[in-house]
Amino acid sequence: MNGKMPDLAAYAGKLELYSLQVLTDTNWEQIGKTLLNYISSACQARGCLIGHIKGFMNLGEAGYYYLSNVSSDQETSSRGEGRGNTSKSYLDLNVLVYGIEKFELNDLVSRTTANLADLFSLTYNVQEAHHEHTHLLQIDSSN
Repeated sequence: MNGKMPDLAAYAGKLELYSLQVLTDTNWEQIGKTLLNYISSACQARGCLIGHIKGFMNLGEAGYYYLSNVSSDQETSSRGEGRGNTSKSYLDLNVLVYGIEKFELNDLVSRTTANLADLFSLTYNVQEAHHEHTHLLQIDSSN
């Protein structure tokens, strides 16, 4: 890596995942873990250093799962509470990796999401988060 720290790339997005069939909460948990494993493996193949890949999967009344992956050498971990069946899931996804350009990371996440949808016969919508700037107003309290 020529002695220089590789640049950080970040991805944040919301995925809406839909199944034509009602799936169990454990099926959705496996889908979420598989997506993070896919992203991790694709990053590894690209030569990236993974900072973290995290997700919050909201199943509505059927439960929720927190997902985390920090290395392609380990499976994605999860914790949460499954409470039933549903045909849709909402996944907030955050990816921080070093050694890839942002546009390449966006493409990588897009391709792995499409592969996941094909594998599990899902349809999906993706809304990428855009960075918003917060402006701070300094107030002089000495008056």
